[in-house]
Amino acid sequence: MNRNPEVKDIITDGLLIEIANPIYNLVKQELDIYLLQKTLNENDINEEFYVDDRANEIPTGSHVLKLWKKTPDDVVTSYNAFRNKINNNGLVYLLIGRKGSGKTTILIHFKEESAADKHILNIYLDLKSKKSDKKFLSNFHDDIYELIYDKIMDSKLSSYFNDINFAKNINSFYKYLSNADLSKLLLTNKKDYVKNFLKYTKKTMDITIYLILDNIDDWPKEAVQTAIDVCGSSEFRSELGIRSVIALRDCWTTRSLNLSDYIYASIMLSNPNYFSIIKKRLDLAIPDSVDDKPQLIPLNDGGHIEVTPNDVKEIYLDLAKQITENRSLQTELFNLSNCNMREFLQYIFYFFHSVHLSTKSSYLHLISKKLLNKCYPDIEVVENRDVQFHDFIEHNMAIHSYCFDSKASLIFNLFYHKGYTYQFGDEYRASLIFIRILRNISRSAPTYKNQLIADLEECGYPKEAIQDAIKILVSTNLIESPDGVEVNDISEIYLSIKGEVYLKTVVYEFSYYLYLADVEPMENEYKTKVKEKYGEVPLGKGNLQKKIESVYKLISFLMKEEKLEGKNISQQAKNTLNRYRQGEFFEEILREIRDTINKKLLRSGTSDKAKKIENAVIQKLFIPHQ
Repeated sequence: MNRNPEVKDIITDGLLIEIANPIYNLVKQELDIYLLQKTLNENDINEEFYVDDRANEIPTGSHVLKLWKKTPDDVVTSYNAFRNKINNNGLVYLLIGRKGSGKTTILIHFKEESAADKHILNIYLDLKSKKSDKKFLSNFHDDIYELIYDKIMDSKLSSYFNDINFAKNINSFYKYLSNADLSKLLLTNKKDYVKNFLKYTKKTMDITIYLILDNIDDWPKEAVQTAIDVCGSSEFRSELGIRSVIALRDCWTTRSLNLSDYIYASIMLSNPNYFSIIKKRLDLAIPDSVDDKPQLIPLNDGGHIEVTPNDVKEIYLDLAKQITENRSLQTELFNLSNCNMREFLQYIFYFFHSVHLSTKSSYLHLISKKLLNKCYPDIEVVENRDVQFHDFIEHNMAIHSYCFDSKASLIFNLFYHKGYTYQFGDEYRASLIFIRILRNISRSAPTYKNQLIADLEECGYPKEAIQDAIKILVSTNLIESPDGVEVNDISEIYLSIKGEVYLKTVVYEFSYYLYLADVEPMENEYKTKVKEKYGEVPLGKGNLQKKIESVYKLISFLMKEEKLEGKNISQQAKNTLNRYRQGEFFEEILREIRDTINKKLLRSGTSDKAKKIENAVIQKLFIPHQ
């Protein structure tokens, strides 16, 4: 069978378009210019976008610093998870939150905030690169000293640490060695030197050492426990006086790690104020002091409107407010990003950037209210429809183009496994393998990887393909494991919050299939031409009937794939397959999509008056196609 996608590569297929809405073009162009001019490095981001006002008074850098200076009874209520009446000087603090929840931001803020104190030495270790270093993970109790050694070499204590004469004072044995022999010894036995140095500074220099371990989210459970045990050891806490803060993902609680000792306490990181972060970003890109000189945009009727940089900022801030003030939408979007703050904000930016924003009533409402009314006070304002979840699916699939932007999109295609080449006419397995895995994994109970692989092998899926698919699902955070992210190390797997959103919401969204139909490798009979679906420039609403047709064709293709799956396997394998299928999944999808089409697309509740106003605004804005 000859299977090809309708769109192979958006860039080379020439399907990027210039939206013929001059206001949208200018507003997006202005935003891009200011964002690119204000490209930030990580330190800038930590400084500029740090947000203290989190839900439930989440700890800030200054709060973390005070933990060693106050008793738990004096700490703000967001720390009520701490054990009562503990000697804080001996605690190891676990800063717990989802990936991307801001743990690194808070810890770097904490490090920078205390850096000026001459009595504090912060040793910040970013251990992300060590997740696959089995030698380091298995020998953490010794190798951690090598990392500490390197950090002290670059610290405010480096002049002492590098002074061979100073070194002779910290251990009586060192005094009897020549400078050359001592230098050689210190280089070959860094662990002992670090320990002796820290003991000496603790006694004589009134220096408090804070060890910060960050980005161990993806380490195997055994390695995480080892790191915590080392930080909680009497050697670290009592002999060396090291106070530790360890950033962990939310599955690593004191309970799940069996940490019953009083020396451990947890700080759970809740969500930041997202609108504050978006506003800070836009304020930084387009400050109030910016030259607010307007640009003139000609309209179809010969008139013109003025657009200033602050108009641009206000439009995007109003859109951001609509999104962030809708608690239900924010929760759905947050779950879609697997509670990852960075990904959440990326979804919002792509929503701003999508070519389809130019025809959305929420956007046209702001354009007609904030811009057109300046020059056309009699024009009626477009009726506003609140931004909805399916808008984010659409905008985050069609970002730079009017079809699926597979290069930039964060939305995952559940129906094409391109990481493995299927042979002997088994292409249908590439369409179904992800959905077979996800629908048989639970959020609450573990699924054992080896059993899952054995069952799917029995159903005809190659072992290597299953392993590769699991690896992809882990890397995209649709499934997760307490054993880390390396497939060979994983034993138990769970459905993530993000995976649950895909199974319960995304796969029932019309827009999801609308854009996947552009890139799914299918026979020609299941394809619809993209220009027939979305229309020519100027981009309008496109051809609704063609869009519906393309969605039905894709679902028909997937139903056909599901039927092929049961062929050429034993009866026992068919029994296993039926258990994995849990019914005819794509027939269920078809019913839901048909219901959406009939109730929401073909019987839109938009009033005739609202449609006339919207069309009038669009006609005024869009340049006629030449």
